[in-house]
Amino acid sequence: MLISELNRLVVWPGLPKDYYASGRGVSRANGGNLPYVSYRNSEPLNPSNPFTMQPGEAATVAIAVSGRCKLTHRLRIRLDRNVPPDVVWVTINGRNVEMHSGEDHWLVSSASLNDEATKQVVVVGLTQGTKPVQWLDAMIRESEQ
Repeated sequence: MLISELNRLVVWPGLPKDYYASGRGVSRANGGNLPYVSYRNSEPLNPSNPFTMQPGEAATVAIAVSGRCKLTHRLRIRLDRNVPPDVVWVTINGRNVEMHSGEDHWLVSSASLNDEATKQVVVVGLTQGTKPVQWLDAMIRESEQ
């Protein structure tokens, strides 16, 4: 009964939902005995498995969201250190996204991602002339505001 009530959107209106690039604890298959990369069908990006980006390089993840266009979707990117938003470029489904600094090494999109696609392909790149940075996490927060 409790699970069915938690899954009903009319019971919990207004609460934000967070969609991460990958599940937590995903690192090995069968105790490390299987070639996990060939079996994996989820994104490997998480704080225990970051992507290291060199200047001039980019990395890509895909995040699945509900696709309800009446809600606000904001992208959040977490890096290993504070980086000015102007040295990082971000696109979602091929569109440029303006980012600004958030708390605790997060960069946050300044506008809602008004896209009805349920799979959001996020590309993050680092401009030339900066130090390498580790991309720790990515999430899309869905809310009614």
